[in-house]
Amino acid sequence: MLAAYARWNAFRLLSQPRIQVAGRALVGLRKFGEYWNFNSTVPTAGEEKFLRRFLAGSSSPCIDVGSNIGQFAVFIASIAAGPVHCFEPHPLAFDGLKRNCTDPGFILNNIAISNNIGDVLFTDNGKSTHVNRIFVDDNSLASVIRVRCTTIDDYLSASGLDYIKFMKIDVEGAEPMVISGAKEILSRKAVGAMLIEISSENLANVGFNISDLLAETASVGYSPHALSDGGLLGPKLELRDLIGLKLSNFVFIPD
Repeated sequence: MLAAYARWNAFRLLSQPRIQVAGRALVGLRKFGEYWNFNSTVPTAGEEKFLRRFLAGSSSPCIDVGSNIGQFAVFIASIAAGPVHCFEPHPLAFDGLKRNCTDPGFILNNIAISNNIGDVLFTDNGKSTHVNRIFVDDNSLASVIRVRCTTIDDYLSASGLDYIKFMKIDVEGAEPMVISGAKEILSRKAVGAMLIEISSENLANVGFNISDLLAETASVGYSPHALSDGGLLGPKLELRDLIGLKLSNFVFIPD
């Protein structure tokens, strides 16, 4: 970590901080925590190997919910031939997304994804945008902004899309809302696989728990699986396997 911190400070002194993803130098980083997290764990080795196999040769669209500056979207686009639909509501993160995802294969949407259509309050940590989330009245002192919001089902209907090869969801605890707003396409098993971040703390910040998330995914017939370092799917996981989980990503596939 000390070496990474030294590189971060050198970037700040000499140029814009950046990370390398699939041969691209991505900008828009504001804090060392973002640089460290994105540079070392997005995607993980297991996720990279899984996606290289799963997306190889695919021309079907993919979705990245909670794109931030595009670190995961850029990786997806380096493998899959189809378009990558990106959703990032925070204006500072979206500015980085626009700078990093300039190819025609990226469809960029400055909008939140949830289970309703309209406006929603969103936390406004401008120094570290990757921790922002849909705001609920939790007696916090968080600054908030108002952003536009839609659902996956409404977006896909308006776009004329009826199949998604892969969908990544990382929305800092609002994952049950995203699934709730995607029930039409998920009930048809028309999403090949999802990668969903699960964090007990993040879910609690939005008024949910892991049981709520698994109830939503089970209602549309998708179940979680862990990935090995080699990118292989493990057996189907149950709620008891995830209780107390701090933070990790899991692949959800149709039962």
